[in-house]
This record gives sequence, C-alpha cells and structure tokens, in this order.
Amino acid sequence: DARQVSRLQRPALFTGLATGVLLSAALGAAMANWTDAALPWLDATLTGFSLVAQLWMAQKRLQCWPLWVVVDIIYVGQYLHQQLYFTAGFFAVLTLIAVRGWLEWRRDPALVQP
Repeated sequence: DARQVSRLQRPALFTGLATGVLLSAALGAAMANWTDAALPWLDATLTGFSLVAQLWMAQKRLQCWPLWVVVDIIYVGQYLHQQLYFTAGFFAVLTLIAVRGWLEWRRDPALVQP
C-alpha cells in the first residue's frame, strides 16, 4: 500500500522546523570555520531546511511543498547574487514544480486530515 498524503500536526511541524534551525546552525558553524564557501550561513540554512523538506516529502506530508517553495525561491536569489544564472533558472523551475506538487497534493481526495 502506498503512503497517503497527510498534514503534519502543529507539534510535529514545529519540531521539524526547529530541527531545520539546529541543522542550519551546526552546518553553518562547520562551513564558516572549515570551508571557504562564499555564503556559508545561507548555504547551511538552505541545506538544513531542504533536509527537513525532503524528510516530509518522503512521509508525504503536505507541508513539504510550501517549505520547498520558500527554500527554492531563496536559492534563486542566492544564485542570481552569485551570477550563476543557469542554476538560478534551474531552481526557478524547481519552484514551479513545488507549487504544482503543493496544488496537486491539496486536491488529493485521499488527503488524511489530522
């Protein structure tokens, strides 16, 4: 049986977002100290929240999509700032895919309500 789309309840939502903050802080400190990354804290934050969004996506949680939209939009800005236009365009496409995924999952008749 396939996993059905469901919504995270508030405690799980806040736990996931707090995990994203902790991952961001840990990765940011490591990247700032041990790499020459141009934007270590932004890279770390986007990575931390991308990992949370990916976990939620694997669990088919509806909230993964708005998180992906936010993360992807920020990635677009980051890559435009770094003049990496092809990569910025790629993340713009990923943003559109995330919006579509969000709309499709919201319309899923099997959406499980908490």
